[in-house]
Order: sequence, then structure tokens, then C-alpha cells
Amino acid sequence: MKLARKLFLILLIAVLAVGVAYFYKINDSVVDLNLVFYKFEEITVGSMSVMIFLAGIIFTVILVSIEMMILSGREFKLKRENKKLKKEIAKLKKKYEPEVVDSEMLPEPIEDENETEED
Repeated sequence: MKLARKLFLILLIAVLAVGVAYFYKINDSVVDLNLVFYKFEEITVGSMSVMIFLAGIIFTVILVSIEMMILSGREFKLKRENKKLKKEIAKLKKKYEPEVVDSEMLPEPIEDENETEED
């Protein structure tokens, strides 16, 4: 099974490499890219597309990381609150738990006078 995964990974990388090479081949025209703080002169459209794609990946990773940190903080708070509530439930169960009564101390059951025995 591990061999199949490795072969699939190698095949996937090869297909991606061919796709990127083909993308560069068809987008080889040269353009100027003027950013706010820096200007790229004579950059190919393929290179610019790859840079924008990588910038999007980096931006997404940063946002997902921040969201994961926020969610893990909320999860920690909820686990702590859950633990407190479980302790409180245990205390209440212990406080209101019925005492064990010996069967000898129980009164005899009262028979209902309205019931008649039919034989």
C-alpha cells in the first residue's frame, strides 16, 4: 500500500510539473507589473501568475492559522467550563443521593381494601 501511495505521489508531481511547464510555455509574453512599493519590469505572464498564486496560498495559510488559534482557544475555554460543570453535577448528585435504607426498617406494604381476591 505504501508503494502505491509513493507511485501516486510521483505521478501527481509529474503531472503538475508538466502542467506548470505548459502554462509557462503558453504565457511567455512579457509585461510590466507595478506594485505599490515595487515595480517588476519585463516579467512573463506565467511568472506573474505563479507569484500571485503563491501569494494567495500564503495569505490563506495565514488566515487559516489565525482561525485555528482562535478556535483552539474557544475549545480550551469550553473544555474548562465543561469540567467545572461536571464537578458541579457530581457534587449535586452526592448531596441529593438517597440514603440506603435497610429492608428491615421499611414498613410493611399496605394492602388496598378495595381489591378483592377472586378464586
